[in-house]
Amino acid sequence: MMWEELAVLKDCKITSRGTATFEEVTMRMQRYASILERLVSPEGTFPVFGRSITYRLGVFQPLALLAWKEKLPEGVTNGQARAVMSVCMKRLFANDSIFNSAGFLQLGLPSNHPFWTDKAQNWTSKKAWNGQSIPRDHALKK
Repeated sequence: MMWEELAVLKDCKITSRGTATFEEVTMRMQRYASILERLVSPEGTFPVFGRSITYRLGVFQPLALLAWKEKLPEGVTNGQARAVMSVCMKRLFANDSIFNSAGFLQLGLPSNHPFWTDKAQNWTSKKAWNGQSIPRDHALKK
């Protein structure tokens, strides 16, 4: 959510908050989103750590936000983002002991947004386990 705060500050012509610029935070969030997308198994599970322990779907807020703002990282398409979040939601809500969360940010996207209209695509882990080519992972580059 720091990204959203910096977006407002940027609109007000304030270029940084502390030492992080809007562009740097954007790059970090995009890198985090690409890692999130890779963490989901072909079965729709993801490691339970960090925010995913408490919020379950809240962990995908950066991925939904980047889809909304049309800033998904290179190598992650709208179809991949929707497919990976959808499979996780189906998996989570099949268990009646799971509560919902702020992980529904993508529902704010209009029905004609590419997130909804692009064809569903396999996400990185599913591609890898099906023997498809995947983009090489990398460290965050400035």
